[in-house]
Amino acid sequence: MKDAAIPSFQGKKLFAPRPSLTAAVGVALLLCALVTTMLRNADVGGSKAPLLIWLADGLAALLFIRAVGDFRFVGFFKKVRDSRFAQLDTVLYSPLCALLAFGIYVLADNQ
Repeated sequence: MKDAAIPSFQGKKLFAPRPSLTAAVGVALLLCALVTTMLRNADVGGSKAPLLIWLADGLAALLFIRAVGDFRFVGFFKKVRDSRFAQLDTVLYSPLCALLAFGIYVLADNQ
């Protein structure tokens, strides 16, 4: 199942994440969840705080960019499609990023 988490090309992983980088990604995801939760619950006088909307729109943009991908190994428009990661990216990872981007954008801009 490790092959499903990291992009590979011709049977070789494209990178080997260090534990510190993996922990940093986990912290970033927790912060994203915090921003989304705050956005859902933080109405100030009938409108949301501008900084919170800006953060959420930025998060939605990053998730959308991830869904589109790098046009080679990651995203909807990738060229390399023969690895386990690429298969799961097509049916799970990229659609999930696109759906999250759309949901966060709607949540942020729903006044």
